[in-house]
Amino acid sequence: MVLRISASSRVIRAEVLDPTAFAPFGEVIQNPGTHGDTPNLRRMEANQGSATKWLDVTKMRNWYGLGQSRKLAEVAMNMFDSNETLEPAYPVPPPRPKRSLRERLLGARPNLFTNDFSPSTTPAEPTSSGSRPKGPGLPDLENIRAFIARGDQAITYGAGTWHAPMVVLGERAIDFVVAQYMNGVAIEDCQEVELGVESDGDGLAVDVEGSNGQGTARARL
Repeated sequence: MVLRISASSRVIRAEVLDPTAFAPFGEVIQNPGTHGDTPNLRRMEANQGSATKWLDVTKMRNWYGLGQSRKLAEVAMNMFDSNETLEPAYPVPPPRPKRSLRERLLGARPNLFTNDFSPSTTPAEPTSSGSRPKGPGLPDLENIRAFIARGDQAITYGAGTWHAPMVVLGERAIDFVVAQYMNGVAIEDCQEVELGVESDGDGLAVDVEGSNGQGTARARL
């Protein structure tokens, strides 16, 4: 049985995914060489000099020993095919007229929908997501946030972090792999909560700003 809770009606502005902003929820996995040297990772040459090896890009911790069943867990790897068939649709926002050079310079920012990236500020050092999992409890809807990941980014959720299903922006389907510890005990492997709507409101929605500010799209959670 899926637990149902109510959410107040409000709109959450989607943010560019980066290690500092995402730190309260886990870790961002990305190539520092193409992301403004963020995060600060150790590197070494590999494959007879034909590759660069970045060390300890993320931590996968097994906390199943703290579960009620104490049943041991193994690493499971599953593939997801995320596409645009969800209802309602999540379209790429329509383009707006081209802006002047002055407007583009004043509003320069990373492109949310491509792998183009050029940092406009000095990247901040990511903060630690903690060495212990969050305690039991329902989703903290007052501090809920939304992030847009590029195709060359991945994430590791911190233990005890609630999250909504990942959604593809645009018409092209994306395959991605999820690696996680699992022990076969349903309540310990996956817990779900269904969000309802308080009173007659619209509930929670995410406002996605278009590429370089060109339009917006809104979708309900």
